[in-house]
Amino acid sequence: MFPNDPGRCGWALRALAVLAGTTLLLLGCGGGVDTGGTGAPMSFAQGPISGFGSIIVAGVHYDDTGADLVDDDGRPLDRSSLALGAMARIDAGPIVDSGTALRAQAFRVQVLDTLVGPVEARDVAAGTLTVLGQRVQATPGTVFDTAYAGGVSAIPLRSVVVVSGQLDPAGARVVATRIAARPAAAEYRVRAVVTQIDRNAMPIMLGTLRVDTRSVVVPASLVVGDVVLVKLRTAVTAGVWTATEISADGLHIPARSNVELEGRVTLFVTVASFSVDGVPVDASAASFPKGSNGLGLGARVEIEGSSAGGMLIARTVKLENDDASDDEGIELEGKISQPDAVARTFVLRGVTVLWNDSTVFLGGRASDLVPNRQLAARGHLAPDGSSVIATQIHVEL
Repeated sequence: MFPNDPGRCGWALRALAVLAGTTLLLLGCGGGVDTGGTGAPMSFAQGPISGFGSIIVAGVHYDDTGADLVDDDGRPLDRSSLALGAMARIDAGPIVDSGTALRAQAFRVQVLDTLVGPVEARDVAAGTLTVLGQRVQATPGTVFDTAYAGGVSAIPLRSVVVVSGQLDPAGARVVATRIAARPAAAEYRVRAVVTQIDRNAMPIMLGTLRVDTRSVVVPASLVVGDVVLVKLRTAVTAGVWTATEISADGLHIPARSNVELEGRVTLFVTVASFSVDGVPVDASAASFPKGSNGLGLGARVEIEGSSAGGMLIARTVKLENDDASDDEGIELEGKISQPDAVARTFVLRGVTVLWNDSTVFLGGRASDLVPNRQLAARGHLAPDGSSVIATQIHVEL
């Protein structure tokens, strides 16, 4: 979707600044998909945000300074919309190894909402919600907004939430990466798999959600099994929701020399041939650092590779486990506020961070945690799903 974007010229100019010191010729914004018109290799990423300082997705640090930040519809967003666990789609410059991390300059960051709508049912024991007919599964890695600290049990029925997550057609569910409140939603929206179509009466079914599509244009090519994004009126009539817009929403990766994709296997043939979020993957020459046992329909994977002709050519495929927090953990960097030596907490990039006797301090001590102190923290989600327990804090004195 990015090659023909009118904002591409701005990205290309910013790419020149990122690559200062390299002799480049800007040939124009109608250049090749992979270059963005700069002559420099480009990268693409999609997955949940796992840290800040720069935006961290799939282990890569994307500097969002000067990047365009937009929502699903391409409308500008405020920086506060960037949150842990939110799903992000990033178009960026080349990925380089700085010696401490993989880094790239982001040109465009798009925040994706999977569901926006009311909570219709809740099963605290199973850790699930039903939102607009979709089963939402929370895991130990799901981030909850502070209003819902404590997890699923803290979310009232009929409250309007925004869910970021990964579609798992095999499990007929959305595996949530973040759940937050959105009480003032002007419209609802659902990203889901089409389970039934009636071309005569024009309703479609998305799981148990029945949608009246008579007032919108339904793509003629739409078939059962396709992923769609549907916008809805906020009022329901006799169990039927009215669509205000419907569009096919399969992920189409542009040609890139570097691709980082974290998602779910949506089609499985062999360990060498499968699809993730609808994107065909050629893993015939890939390495599997964690092995390939468990790779199958619905498995969560993180893939690094390149793309061409809509195909993702994998260099590495890592299987991830929903039963534990992300192995790479959460990373936060910046100036702290609200340090509390008694509670052993501080706030960093809007996230409450806790430390304990097991936390390793580098470059300083706990007594150095004062307002505006610059530091980097690494850790994992606390049991409340909202705060972070630091395993390591690097204080910059």
